[in-house]
Amino acid sequence: MMVRARDFSVPMWCDDIGLGGMKCRSTQVRWPGSYVDLNFRLPGNPKPFHIGGQITSIQNTDDDEEISLGLRFCMMPSQWELDIYRFLDARRELWGASQDDTPELKGIKRYLNRLKPFEGLLLEAQAAMRAKGIRRFGFHTPQGSQVSSTQMLRV
Repeated sequence: MMVRARDFSVPMWCDDIGLGGMKCRSTQVRWPGSYVDLNFRLPGNPKPFHIGGQITSIQNTDDDEEISLGLRFCMMPSQWELDIYRFLDARRELWGASQDDTPELKGIKRYLNRLKPFEGLLLEAQAAMRAKGIRRFGFHTPQGSQVSSTQMLRV
């Protein structure tokens, strides 16, 4: 998705987004620690996001003209975090779509099967939410018994 930053003369292109930040390609360099004002829309969502970000990393890319910038979101409202989570969760459903889907979904699935940048993040977030819920209800295992991570995810 296209991301605009107030101090950048050209747009950045985001190819990885999570609940805490994003990774963008850009032709302009900003140093780690720099603050930027970001404007973007999630694909399929008309709601604009206007949020501050801090550059956390700079990496070279295969393209000599572009660099990769790691950005951390700063003071994001919880509603926006929920919107991003819902966006990521909708993409997770596409990864598990059956082969009998429409041609458009087959193309998306082929692409996402090659690159699944959000799957690990979503599984970790879901496991953390489940673990928090289990702790809240005082769930304890009997002495000497171990619960595997697979069993924990089913709870």
